Amino acid sequence: MIVALFILLSLILVAVPVTAEDVVNVDPSSVPRAAKISDLYVFEGSPDTTKAVLAMTVDCGAPSGGTATLVDDVLYRFEIDTDGDLKADHRFLVRSRNGKFRVKGYNFDVQGDLGTTLTTTDGMGKAFVGLVDNPFFGDLASLSSVVAKSGSFSGIDQFAGTNCTAIVLEMPRDWLAGGGQERKLNIWASTAR
Repeated sequence: MIVALFILLSLILVAVPVTAEDVVNVDPSSVPRAAKISDLYVFEGSPDTTKAVLAMTVDCGAPSGGTATLVDDVLYRFEIDTDGDLKADHRFLVRSRNGKFRVKGYNFDVQGDLGTTLTTTDGMGKAFVGLVDNPFFGDLASLSSVVAKSGSFSGIDQFAGTNCTAIVLEMPRDWLAGGGQERKLNIWASTAR
């Protein structure tokens, strides 16, 4: 059974225009929260702009002070199309088992404990899977009054104090293209059982 929150990003390695589409192939109530993708981020490294960063968040809304959560029988995937046919030409795969994680993909094969940062043997790639502060800000209480033009935002973040489990990969930008020099990439994240 494939569970896919399919977020399609068009990444041009000079400028970064983004389009997104959400698709869920199964009844959402049957999917564990830690298998539901909340966000996908793709950005240039900082300060090293020759690097790229892929980040996927799951299990957002977890209380502060908790632990990172991935589902052991779920495969978390960053999928990359390098030729424009919207089919993955290569993937970075993440699995979890008993508090440890493993990342496999182009030049990546690392494994270690959740909450730690791992480095590839050549030192060029890094992987982190762990708990992070929820990156989303939302003043939900004020939204309806702003939409109705009868109030303003209060600046109170409804998501403050909540966490997400983040899967973060940093790598040379050409690894996204499987070592090639393609300039336009389509990148999405998915989960599967």
